[in-house]
Amino acid sequence: MKRFLFMMAVCAGLTGLVHAAPTCTLSKADLLNMQEVPPATGAFSYATDDLITYSNDNGMLGQVGFVGTLMGNPNGPISDEVWIGIPDYDLSSIDTYNLTLCNDNDDVWYVRLFVWEDTGGAVEWSDSWVPLNAGECAALSMDVDYASVDYIGIGIGGYRQDVFHVSACPIIPAPGAVLLAAIGTGLVGWMRRRRSL
Repeated sequence: MKRFLFMMAVCAGLTGLVHAAPTCTLSKADLLNMQEVPPATGAFSYATDDLITYSNDNGMLGQVGFVGTLMGNPNGPISDEVWIGIPDYDLSSIDTYNLTLCNDNDDVWYVRLFVWEDTGGAVEWSDSWVPLNAGECAALSMDVDYASVDYIGIGIGGYRQDVFHVSACPIIPAPGAVLLAAIGTGLVGWMRRRRSL
């Protein structure tokens, strides 16, 4: 019995280590509060015509959808883009920002995550633009090292001026508890086989 309790204590300690790297996954309420972000200093101009944020649509792949018409500068790398985000977001003790984005449209759209620490300052992006074909989803992630930011959100772009329809949902991480339960079950079985439990 002592060994069993010891193994349970070890598993509890491992669970704490698994969850030691906090991750930011925006809630449905956070996603519904997203708004178009004003452009950063030096960024090419862009805009949307009547950005709409909504949820509970049967044709939507994610939990919250964003619809708008891109109207921007055709000279950028992804000629037109829009930034949609949440202002004044607290990222204290957060190491990673994760979000799944889906294309609910019939054309290819490009997506990425961003964190904007200081309005008028530099914007940090996830690695590069990720192309989403019709009906595709992508789990995006980026490291963050700020306590709070002016905006946290998503970028949507395309090589055209057109109507986009992109939806988002939080990434649900695979629980470390499943792995730990398997390890614990294996150890208990091994100890029972040795007749020490």
